[in-house]
Amino acid sequence: MTLRLKLLLPLICLSLLIGAYIEQIWAPRNLAQAEQNHLKVVGLHLDSVVEGMIPLLLGNQLDIVYENLTALKQNNADWMQVQLIHPSGRQIYPLGSAGASGKEEANSRKIEKPIVYLGMNLGKLVVTVDMTPTFDRLRQETGKLELLLFAMLGIMLLTVALTLEAAVRRPLFMLAAAARKLAQEDYEAKLPKQDGDEVGILIDSFSSMRNDLRRKNQELHEEHDRLLKEIDERKQAQEVLYRANRFLRTLSRCNEALVQADDEERLLQTMCRVVVEVGGFAMAWVGYIEHGQPAVMRPHAWFGEKAADFVAELDVVIAEAASDAGPISRALESGKIQVIDDTADMATMIPWRARALDFGCRSAVSLPLVVADEILGTLNICSSEAGSFNESEVEILRELASDLSFGISTLRSRARELDSVRKLGESLEATIRAVATTIEARDPYTAGHQMRVSHLARAIACDMGLLQEQITGIQRGAEIHDIGKIKIPAEMLSRPGKITDLEFQLIQAHSQIGHDILRDIDFPWPIATMVLQHHERMDGSGYPNGLKGEQILLEARIIAVADTVEAMMSHRPYRAGLGMEAAIREIQHGSGTTFDSRAVSACVKVLRSGELNALLTGNFDR
Repeated sequence: MTLRLKLLLPLICLSLLIGAYIEQIWAPRNLAQAEQNHLKVVGLHLDSVVEGMIPLLLGNQLDIVYENLTALKQNNADWMQVQLIHPSGRQIYPLGSAGASGKEEANSRKIEKPIVYLGMNLGKLVVTVDMTPTFDRLRQETGKLELLLFAMLGIMLLTVALTLEAAVRRPLFMLAAAARKLAQEDYEAKLPKQDGDEVGILIDSFSSMRNDLRRKNQELHEEHDRLLKEIDERKQAQEVLYRANRFLRTLSRCNEALVQADDEERLLQTMCRVVVEVGGFAMAWVGYIEHGQPAVMRPHAWFGEKAADFVAELDVVIAEAASDAGPISRALESGKIQVIDDTADMATMIPWRARALDFGCRSAVSLPLVVADEILGTLNICSSEAGSFNESEVEILRELASDLSFGISTLRSRARELDSVRKLGESLEATIRAVATTIEARDPYTAGHQMRVSHLARAIACDMGLLQEQITGIQRGAEIHDIGKIKIPAEMLSRPGKITDLEFQLIQAHSQIGHDILRDIDFPWPIATMVLQHHERMDGSGYPNGLKGEQILLEARIIAVADTVEAMMSHRPYRAGLGMEAAIREIQHGSGTTFDSRAVSACVKVLRSGELNALLTGNFDR
């Protein structure tokens, strides 16, 4: 429903209500009032007529009365009937007429006037008045009034409609159009000019609101631009931070690999893998210089989806930097980091650029690896995105290359040291075996004794779960545990008969003598102490110092069990070998008292397994 109809509808309803009021209430009331007034006038007229008739009736002048009544009826057109009634009820006038016409029943009204003189009833005058002309006249006047009223209301409605159109509807439509444009951020829509009425106040309010919205919208746009700029700056800062964090994580993980590295090739491979997986690069590889004519670069480690194919046919000849030389050649030649921001934009490095683009390498960096002031090779990193290496990130990669160079140098130094230690260890073992061989050469009956004891002691230590370094020390100590016998006369050691107490005391001294021989040699194991204590017993009954329990070195306790078993199982000048079961019974009998119980249990287990049967029965080939 339109605003115009909404505003005019109450006026239309008011018009209908006024018309209904006139038709249903005012008009009937007006008719009744007119009827009463007319009848009142007729009644007053009759009063004068009755007053004039009294003398005529008293004088019995009926003819004059008849003539007066006939003239009265003729002079009053709306008097339908005039009757003179005798007191007895008999109609005196008109003669011969007994009723009224049909009109009398519809719009007629009867007025009766009694004729009384000095208390004497002379009859009554009855007049029937036709109200139709009066009613018709009033209805015509009412119709004209209604028509005039509706005409006035029509003019009023038209005036209101035109006023609404000019003063309300058109301004509102213009306001609506301006509001729609305002929703589209168009603040220049034309507004109607209006006086200080309600619509004018609305237009002023809308205009003020539009100005406020224009200002606030401008402020919002400025704030939006500022926020976008701030967001962009934050994104850039986050991107820089993310990239820096990525490079730092790569550096950290590479340093972890450096700390844990024990092999150069594995270190290089791990570094390439970490650079790709943690750093998010397309590929990474390390190449070393191979000196020749000419010198070339050979890949040693690589990682990445296409890295193997990239380095498979890579042929980098190291020469003086030419205009088409790649970043690797330039890095090797100059010793400086070479950065390629966008491979596609390079006007030089033609062969390298074409191959790099084929493998999706949009940016790259080559980092020289310097060991002992000599360029060893390069660490090369490729990215699938252009501009992946800014100045701060290159500094981090410079540190990474420096750490890798240090790691390579350290591993090579460690390898040289380990090789020296290995050679020294081999020399030491050879020296110990030579000493053991020298000792056994003086006593053919005990030849191979120390070697067999060393193998049995090693097997016992292994079964006890000792560390490998400790096991090796036990084996080396057992190989020369009798070195002190070098000062004992050979004829005393090989005598078949019983020896004297003095000779036994002299033989017992071999532990101390061996200790004195070895104590100034810087072995990586306590060999001198093993030699000194290998005849000590858990209950203190041993020699040379009568030590007990934990006072005795564990290695010496193990050698004591192995020495006893081997001695009982081997032949001696003064007796035949007693066999394995006798040796087991002997050490089990002394378990926990003379011998260490753990070493005894391990020895029995080794002997029962049969793994050293060939050795202990004398079939061991030194």
